[in-house]
Amino acid sequence: MSETVDEVFRRVFGDRFEKTSSGCWLWRGRIQWDGYGEFAFSINGRQRRMQAHRAAWQLAHKRRAGRKLEICHTCDVRACINPAHLFEGTHSVNERDKVAKGRHVTPFGRVGERSIAAKLTDAQVLEIRRLAQDPATRFEALADDLGVSNTAVYQAAVGFTFSHLPCTPPPRRKRKAT
Repeated sequence: MSETVDEVFRRVFGDRFEKTSSGCWLWRGRIQWDGYGEFAFSINGRQRRMQAHRAAWQLAHKRRAGRKLEICHTCDVRACINPAHLFEGTHSVNERDKVAKGRHVTPFGRVGERSIAAKLTDAQVLEIRRLAQDPATRFEALADDLGVSNTAVYQAAVGFTFSHLPCTPPPRRKRKAT
């Protein structure tokens, strides 16, 4: 009689994972700095390590994951090893999944109003972009009204910042005579 996935997991992982009401099976062994579980095992007397969710996927599918493929989470819980929450994908697939779920972090932090450096909300930026379509709109006046710099308003209006929001570039403006 063949073992169920649950039985295989209990035999291999022992009590190093816990099933939760959300459906996640949380790794209770060593957790790496990035939040992923680490599974340590021995082959021919040599100690080996791998990410716990990768080991879980390979156990459930009875094959090794592709060398250049990642094991991705549908639940977005890095410590989860439930094979029903895991899928094999390329780095590109994993990145698109992350962006689609709003977990994308730029080198400077979160995008848009979720950034710790944001001075404007997404709604304010959309209003700036709507108003910027009128050439008579003065960025300086918008900046004063919103309590931010002229640069912040200009960069939001032209799509340099808040690039995740729809943007139609404003019409060219004449420079003030100096």
